[in-house]
Amino acid sequence: MDVTDFLLLLSVFFKLAMQTTSAKEEDSGCVDGMSCMSLAECSAQLRSWQQNESDILFRCNYGKQKVCCPLSPRTREKSNMDLLPNEKCGLTSASKISSGHNATFGQFPWMALLGSRLSNGGLRFICGGTLISDQYILTAAHCLHIVNATLEIIRLGEHNLDTVEDCEDYCSDPVQDYQVEMAVSHKEFDIHNLKNDIALIRLHTKVPQYTDYIRPICLPFGINITGEEETKYQIAGWGKTDFCKKQEGKRF
Repeated sequence: MDVTDFLLLLSVFFKLAMQTTSAKEEDSGCVDGMSCMSLAECSAQLRSWQQNESDILFRCNYGKQKVCCPLSPRTREKSNMDLLPNEKCGLTSASKISSGHNATFGQFPWMALLGSRLSNGGLRFICGGTLISDQYILTAAHCLHIVNATLEIIRLGEHNLDTVEDCEDYCSDPVQDYQVEMAVSHKEFDIHNLKNDIALIRLHTKVPQYTDYIRPICLPFGINITGEEETKYQIAGWGKTDFCKKQEGKRF
């Protein structure tokens, strides 16, 4: 299973969490109007109807890489229980910049820091992640497999690691730290070649309120986004931008 399939099954997971459906007592476990088929077959069928993977309700056939796929196009009902906040995600309070400039306050409000407890007792922020809902962080699987380090907290709303309070013309809100409830890597993650290097982290408590400095990103769950040409991507983080030089603040 590659990363694309992992994200697709992630969308199925969120769909399961927001609704309960009584299945017929059949081997497939699919309800009326649904058919058990492979993930690839269902994706092709949905693409022909220009519908999304989120129209898949749940997995079937005892989890053997198959899903319950609709037999005909259907109207998608809006739910107030969606775990992915489509209307509140991806918003930024800063103007867009590029070419490696320092980020401004609130430009990447979905950025998260992963704090790990070291064997000597110290806390160190080694990796970054992305807030995708009020309780989930998307990150790299290798960040959960660091030698002599145990993931402990997630920090949101951080800008500059070297300052207690981030101030320029004005000061941003204080950072928020959350305990980690659970972390899971892609089941086929390979630490040696970093294949399927993706993981999910569940916060112990939900983010109570979104602000200009803490807000989830929008995940690309649509099946028609693959294969797009001339698409520009942005990368943000607290990593090194020059050889042997530490980067202050966020930069992309």
